[in-house]
This record gives sequence, C-alpha cells and structure tokens, in this order.
Amino acid sequence: MSPSIYFDKRNDPFNPTSGSLHGIVVKYASKELLSESEFIKGTLQSSWYFQLMKPVVMALSLRSGMAHGLGVDKELPLIERFFLGGRSTVRGYSHDSLGPKGADNNPTGGNIFVLMNWELRFSLVKGFGLVTFVDSGNVWKTKDDVRDDLKYTVGAGIRYNTPVGPIRIDYGHKMNKEEDESYGEAHFSFGHAF
Repeated sequence: MSPSIYFDKRNDPFNPTSGSLHGIVVKYASKELLSESEFIKGTLQSSWYFQLMKPVVMALSLRSGMAHGLGVDKELPLIERFFLGGRSTVRGYSHDSLGPKGADNNPTGGNIFVLMNWELRFSLVKGFGLVTFVDSGNVWKTKDDVRDDLKYTVGAGIRYNTPVGPIRIDYGHKMNKEEDESYGEAHFSFGHAF
C-alpha cells in the first residue's frame, strides 16, 4: 500500500519558472497485505522555482526519507532502501554510489536520506540554456548513523529545451571527495534534475 499526496503549483511541469511542488509518499508492506516483507517507508519532497529576471530562474529542492523494517529481523529489503548519487540527486557522484557500502565496496543503500539541490537556470537563445548548481546529500543505514557528513558538489550544465522538457549535460565537481575518489563526473539526461 502506497498512498501519496502532491501539491503542484508550478507554472509548467516540464520547465517551471515559478511556483512550487510538494509531496509526501508513504509505503507500508506487511504479511497481512500479502507482502513477503514488512516495512514502513516515507519520503518528503519540496521544490520551489523563482524567476529572478526574465532569463534567470532559481530552483531549490529539499528531499528526505526514512524507512523502518518491521517484523522479526527489522531488515529493510534492498529494493526498498534509499540510494543517492547520479544525474538526479548528487551530480558528480556515480549512480546510487553514496551511503553505506558492503564488504565488496558496493553500495548497500540505507534507511535514511537527506538531499538538497540548488540551481540557477539561464535561458540563452534558440532553446539553449546554462545551469550552475550545488547539490548535497547522503544516505545512512539507520537513524543512529546520521552525522553531518553530507557530500557536496558544485557544477554546471548545458540545456536544450524541447516541448517535453530539456535535454541536459551536467558536470558535478566533488567538494569533499574521499582520497581514492574521482574529482567529479559528467551526466547526460532528459528533464530537469528536479
């Protein structure tokens, strides 16, 4: 069972220049509902868009989530865990690479995440645009693991607007990278990051 509620006040769902989008999603699974696993999971999202001048839009987004395994082992299924990193979350990091790692150094996801994004979007000519951004966030296995160890990236991107949203190329530079990590990463995608 996964009820959700959204309040969408954006002036355009594909390329907003004003308004906001807010949402809450709750997911509940139990043996009584014929699920193989038992957990409760909630996510919150808020995004705001402000036109600063005719060609410049500032966009902000805050997202967070928490999940808790129910039943005997309290373990959350891998597919229900939170992951961050990549083109729509913390650009500059590989897809789903942030947070707890297993014995083989592969991401295992976590039960809690926090994500913050900030963009300045500049419209240019003939559908082209530029973006500068700051992303930050991380994933933790449990609430007891939460610390002030957010990962930060800064970057820039190029946009080409289409009728169904922009095509984008972004490069994110890691501000607090680990010793063995790359300096950043490029991402190609469709639509805005948020």
